[in-house]
Amino acid sequence: MKRNLFSLFIIGALLFQTSCMEDDGSSPGDEDEQLNDNELQNEEQQEESSTTYIDPDFFASSSFAVTAKVVDCTLDNGSTTQCYELTFISNPVPDDGPFCPATTSDVGGLGIYDGNTNAGFQVMKASLFEAMEADGYDIIDVGGNIRMSDFSTKDKPEFSYCLQPVVNDNLKLTFYIPLEPEDLSSPNTIETVELIGVSLDGVPMNGTPPSVVGFGNGNIPSLDACGGHHDPSGYYHWHFISESMNEVLSAYQISELTCTNTEQDKSALSGFAKDGYPIYAYADMDGSEPSDLDQCNGHFSATAEFPDGVYHYHASKTEAPNMPPCLKGASVTNAFVYQ
Repeated sequence: MKRNLFSLFIIGALLFQTSCMEDDGSSPGDEDEQLNDNELQNEEQQEESSTTYIDPDFFASSSFAVTAKVVDCTLDNGSTTQCYELTFISNPVPDDGPFCPATTSDVGGLGIYDGNTNAGFQVMKASLFEAMEADGYDIIDVGGNIRMSDFSTKDKPEFSYCLQPVVNDNLKLTFYIPLEPEDLSSPNTIETVELIGVSLDGVPMNGTPPSVVGFGNGNIPSLDACGGHHDPSGYYHWHFISESMNEVLSAYQISELTCTNTEQDKSALSGFAKDGYPIYAYADMDGSEPSDLDQCNGHFSATAEFPDGVYHYHASKTEAPNMPPCLKGASVTNAFVYQ
């Protein structure tokens, strides 16, 4: 009996020694099983990416028309998952312009012109409309008035015009955003006016405004000083991340206008993309500008709202518009509806 106990003791000691050798890395082939620091970090980020980021508590409660709820949804990658259904009132932010100027003597909002003469992001004033006239677009009448259309009638004018739609404050805007982001095999490039996401105020965040040249008759959308305007249906939406708008105005040497309806905060959480990832202004929470942004202006780092780190998008401070050019994750095909 003593002999058997001694044998068991020896076997146990050998097993313990082998275990210690594996734990301290001295056993053969153990190097192939170890992860280096970068692999560990990627593994942690991948685990973090399966976390729910969007939270109704981040949004302005006064903007909700209907209490947020979780619903079943299908993403554009074919995945069946759960989404937040977020319904807001239309036009919850100050939306009084300026938009189109009345005459060539007035200064209006902002426009992006893509014609041959004096192209680019600029203030809506005489120099812009005179450039459009030089390119063959009849947008100034004989009295020096800027031709406008508010889209209130079905019959569109034959002449070129500055777009300033009628406001409809009675709409309800509903967004569907996945609780857990699911990355696509390749990013979704944002098309002109495509929905990107929703701001914390419940305002749609869209891609580049319509092309003046592509409009056909040279019609130019008017934007206010914070980079937003009304859709022809009457709801206000942004083509810029407004918390970084004054940086963009400065980059384009625009001094006539200043964004005052949105607090300028370089590291603010602005909203959520339709793929479920957060959208921030141009800086990290320590005030520094990230140097590791990917093609969608995104990266993984800690933020004030997500101290353990989160993949998120950033605004550009030098591009017009300054929205993310693409989205990393899948989204609901009809992620936005209004009624």
